[in-house]
This record gives sequence, structure tokens and C-alpha cells, in this order.
Amino acid sequence: MEGYEANILCNLCFNIGNAGKAKVESKLNLERQAKRMKVDSDKQFLPVRLGATVRVPAPDVDRGQVDARNLLAVVMSVTENGFCRLGTAQGVSICQYARSGFTPCRKELIRIEDVPNQEIPVRSTAIAQSTGSGQGFVRCTCKNKCQTMRCSCVKKKIKCNSKCHSSIPCRNLRYLEHRRFCNLMTAENLLIRW
Repeated sequence: MEGYEANILCNLCFNIGNAGKAKVESKLNLERQAKRMKVDSDKQFLPVRLGATVRVPAPDVDRGQVDARNLLAVVMSVTENGFCRLGTAQGVSICQYARSGFTPCRKELIRIEDVPNQEIPVRSTAIAQSTGSGQGFVRCTCKNKCQTMRCSCVKKKIKCNSKCHSSIPCRNLRYLEHRRFCNLMTAENLLIRW
């Protein structure tokens, strides 16, 4: 009986030893594969220089429906691992980007000197570079003429549009300015003809 128990115990010790060897071997294989992937990535994506303007894809959850798909940034620094620290006109990005995470631009649109020294997340950058109001559309539901700061459109310094209100008179409409411009142009054309 003692020989049988000793044999079982030896098998357990043997399995534990094999599991430890397999863990070490799998870790080494993962490191080799990571180095191989890094070399392949470096061949595919050329290194970027400091001060180069780059386009960074904005995540869909951080941008609005009508906003640009890319954010403009400048390369602030490159680490020894190959990761880049990017800065925008709003500040320095919190996260570091791999070279495969952005595309260099042909022209320099942002300089390193124009980047403030504060760290900001990607969502804040996307909202600041947004043509609209961030992730959604700003619209008001005013019952008056949109003249005071109670109107959300006036407060954010944007013009009311067709999504706000259609039949109520408004002093903050985009098409009113266009209509005034068209009326001026037609009046000038009439004066020129006479």
C-alpha cells in the first residue's frame, strides 16, 4: 500500500513540475511573439519625428454624429518602447499611442509650442474639436424669442436651427441671417439695374 501512495504522490509532483515548466515556456513564447509583432509593426509603420502633425481616430463613443472622425494632434515625445505622447490645441493626451494608432499628416498644422501643458482625456479633446456640441445636438425648446441666456442655444453661442422650434418667432436663427443677406443682394441688384 505504501508503494501505491508513493507512486500517486510522485505523479502529482511530476504534474506540478510539468505545469511549472509549461508556464515558463508559454511566457517565453509570448515574449518572442510580441517581439516578432513589434518588428513587423516597425517595418510596416515608419517612425514619426517630433513635432509632426498626426491624425488620431476618435472613438465613436467620444464623438458626435456629425463630427470629424479624426482628431489633429502633434507628436510631443517618443518613448524607448516606441509609444508616442501626443498633444492637441487643448492639451496633452493622457494616454500614449503606438505608431499604428495614428497617421502622419503631410503639413504641419499644430506646433509643439501651441500645446498647453495640462493633461486631458480623449473625450474632452473630441468635444473641444467638435463642430457641434459634443456627442449630441443642442436644441432649445423656448417659448419666447430666444433672446436671453435661458435659451440653451444662446448660452452656448450657437444659432437655433430647425430642430429647436419651427413656428415660434426667434431672434437667434441661422436662416434669418441668410434671408437678410439674400434681401440685401436682391436690393443691390435692383439698384444696379435701375
